Amino acid sequence: PHPPFPFPSCGQVRKMKTRRKLEDQSWQLFIHSLMTALEVFVLFYDGGGERWLHDYTSLWTPHPRDQVNGKPSIHLLYLVQLAIWIIT
Repeated sequence: PHPPFPFPSCGQVRKMKTRRKLEDQSWQLFIHSLMTALEVFVLFYDGGGERWLHDYTSLWTPHPRDQVNGKPSIHLLYLVQLAIWIIT
C-alpha cells in the first residue's frame, strides 16, 4: 500500500504507524494551506477587502449586532470550516 500523496521520503518510511502519521499530517498541511488561501481572498480581495483591516474605528460603526455581512464568500468560508471540523 502506497500513501495517497507521492512523497520521495515515503519509500524510506518503513513503519506503518509512522507512514500513517505522515499521511495524516500531509492532509492537515493541505487543508490549512487551502483554508489560508480562502481566508486571505475573503479578507483582502473579495469586494475590495474588509475596511476594518485598515481603519480600526470601523469595527464599531455600526454596532456589531447591527452589522450583517452579505458576502457569499464569508458564508462559504464558514460552511467549509464547519465541514472540516465535522469530518476531522
